Amino acid sequence: MTRLTNQLQHATSTYLLQHQFSPVAWQPWSEETLALAQSLDKPILLSIGYSASHWCHLMLRESFSDPEIASLMNTMFINIKVDREERPDIDEIYQAAHQFFTNKPGGWPLTVFLCPRTRLPFLVGTYFNVEANNGQLGFKDLLIKVDDYYRSRGKDFADTLKDVRAHFKQLYSSETTQDVEVNMSGIPVLKAAGDLLKDADLMQGGFGGAPKFAMPANLERLFVTLFTKSPMRDACAVHLHNTLLIMARSGINDQVGGGFFRYARDAQWMIPHYEKMLYDNGLLLAIYSQAFTVFHEANLEIAANSIAQWALTEMRDEHGAFYGSLDADSDDTEGAYYLWSTDELSDLLDATQRGVLYSAFELDKYANFGSHWHLHRERDWVSIAEELELEEDAVKSQFYSALEKLRQARLKRNKPAHDNKILTGWNGLMIRGLAMAGRTFRSPEYIQAAQKAVDFIRENLWVNNRLFATWQDGKPKHYGYLSDHVYLLDGLLELLRSHWRDEDYQLAVSLAEALIDDFSDDEGGGFYFSSHDGEPLIARPKTYADNVFPSGNGVAAKVLLRLGYLSAEPHYIEAARRTLLSGWGAMLKTPKAHHTILLALSEYLHPTPQILLKGGEDLRRWQQSIYQVYGEQVSCFYIPDSSDVHPPELLMLDDNQGLICLGDHCFETHNSLDALLEQLRDVITGKVVADMGG
Repeated sequence: MTRLTNQLQHATSTYLLQHQFSPVAWQPWSEETLALAQSLDKPILLSIGYSASHWCHLMLRESFSDPEIASLMNTMFINIKVDREERPDIDEIYQAAHQFFTNKPGGWPLTVFLCPRTRLPFLVGTYFNVEANNGQLGFKDLLIKVDDYYRSRGKDFADTLKDVRAHFKQLYSSETTQDVEVNMSGIPVLKAAGDLLKDADLMQGGFGGAPKFAMPANLERLFVTLFTKSPMRDACAVHLHNTLLIMARSGINDQVGGGFFRYARDAQWMIPHYEKMLYDNGLLLAIYSQAFTVFHEANLEIAANSIAQWALTEMRDEHGAFYGSLDADSDDTEGAYYLWSTDELSDLLDATQRGVLYSAFELDKYANFGSHWHLHRERDWVSIAEELELEEDAVKSQFYSALEKLRQARLKRNKPAHDNKILTGWNGLMIRGLAMAGRTFRSPEYIQAAQKAVDFIRENLWVNNRLFATWQDGKPKHYGYLSDHVYLLDGLLELLRSHWRDEDYQLAVSLAEALIDDFSDDEGGGFYFSSHDGEPLIARPKTYADNVFPSGNGVAAKVLLRLGYLSAEPHYIEAARRTLLSGWGAMLKTPKAHHTILLALSEYLHPTPQILLKGGEDLRRWQQSIYQVYGEQVSCFYIPDSSDVHPPELLMLDDNQGLICLGDHCFETHNSLDALLEQLRDVITGKVVADMGG
């Protein structure tokens, strides 16, 4: 009989290497492993996770390191470990299975039992305690019952597989609307904002209760509604503003070192789970930067800059790209790096600083994390100043000098580990955030950091016109997925708005071509998650809804539309239109789950004004003036004289001129900023369109 041993010592994934010394005979996902399971007629125990997760660490310590449990697993199952960051295609499918089996969203570690012949799941869960808990079987008992169920394999087993197969067929079937005349309208856009506000937590900010995620796609829906005539506009503005301020001073934001944690355990955002993910922070950096252009609130700028500085100081490798995550645990304890005792605070701070921090964080109450404090700001500057009889500026000065002392002290602790994978898509999200922050706050540092990350990807992950998804141990791995292409393309377009480089424009065009060639559903419209030559799995996802990530199809429609108007390339616009048609039914059915593709729909129905500027440094100042007046309501590109790559519309421009386009219609050129701004005002208010008879 074949006796397997743990094979993860050969992996490059940080997460898989964390399990290399486990007594479980873990195997990587491969055709050989899957074929072995079938030949031995052993069900597959598939465990999917990621390196920064506290719950993944906990299951490793409690269950996968237990010799008795490992013996059961090795006897009864073929055990496969998957890093969800390396193989998001596998994770996407089996997370959907979790939703089907439990009617609840999944998480990590994801624990899936598969039929070895079909690879279809027949039981799915997430974290399992060693012992029974709250009506859930203990992990050891579960293993025994699953083995018995598989060995008995009666009608129930066959029916389960049949139901799962039918579910996946329905879930990922194309809604072929390409040959049907569909009158797309803004109805789901209006409904999405209203439905979203019904879920709003008006007291604590955000949406829903515990556990509480920031949900950047929801926040962006609130933001874009501010520029419409929606009756929900004012309510969206209030809730967005309140949510961002509450989050910024709460425990989900690292008050000492910057960067947001993945989610909060409670509805008040007080206590997080402590992993920090690059993607959350890239998305939140973008929304805080955008929000500042509307609210001009200093605390929003502080929050944005704290994210950016965390990314630049804590998450960059020596080549300028960004690591994927920062671990939840240090010293084998969740959150140990971030917690404080009152004795520590007393030793570090002088009397005034101590008074300010105790008042701001209400540290005279019972500790909020065992015997320690996780810092969650309760008080505003005015109330602290009144209590301590200090000037407000003095309170702020003492507060931030105290936090710097804490930061320096914390640097001496054992730091949480990085997952040092470079993930292309997640880097794209941070590139986008840095480009927007650089534009909003006029920070060359942020723009240069974004450009350096792009340069790394271009040089190392864009190989022979093929994008790779990950970089680790000095080499690219895994062909890129839909999200890698569209998140990077989104970042490039924002970077071009902030600082034009020909090579970034060329890469954007090449990515768009690869996206259409390698991922498009030619029959049904839209894009598959994996490429046409990707590994065949039990299903090929093509989804439109957002989750903690923006929808790949939604971002695809948005970026193809924007690049189509910039490059005057009709087939990009047509690909975006077909994506919208393909997702139209999903948008109508549940608008509040589809904010990203609804943003693309809005831009398709009502194109964003695009301004092209050509010339010397004076034109860069024009660009700054345009963004200062109109912020994110417009898309403005300054293309310097030195550029050798020009969008076709530039042929209409002489040096030191500006041009406004709305969709595929361009207006007359202008030699003066005042004339350009006057016309732009008329375009935004609709006066020009009305005069054109549109």
